[in-house]
Amino acid sequence: MKRMLIRRLAVIAMLVILLNSGLVSAGSPPQKGGVLPEINLAVPKNPTHRNYLGLSGGGLFRIPQIKAEVVIIEIFSMYCPHCQREASRVNDLYQIIEKTPKVKGKVKLIGIGAGNTPFEPDGHRRRQAVVSGAL
Repeated sequence: MKRMLIRRLAVIAMLVILLNSGLVSAGSPPQKGGVLPEINLAVPKNPTHRNYLGLSGGGLFRIPQIKAEVVIIEIFSMYCPHCQREASRVNDLYQIIEKTPKVKGKVKLIGIGAGNTPFEPDGHRRRQAVVSGAL
């Protein structure tokens, strides 16, 4: 069941990214062997979050720079009621990953606040008690 949950979350995150990137329209499914669009994100200011992702310094980074074999991307908006409802499940997934020696350090979660200002994801993290090191 844990493996199925991880797979579903990964597929949903990829579809959201691809649909929002314009590389895939709502009418066409992602192509087998497709490539994740290049996304530049700000390196987290919080050292705990930087360490979790295996990043150093400042500026921007791309998803492939995260030190992990698998990166699960959670796209959320702090104003989305569905995202708020799912926060506890994402927390549960993070705990499962961190407590499972075979995947700890190999699978990382990252949250991307869509349509949020830079300070809003911190508010979402506090209100939803997000435990992952990288939101």
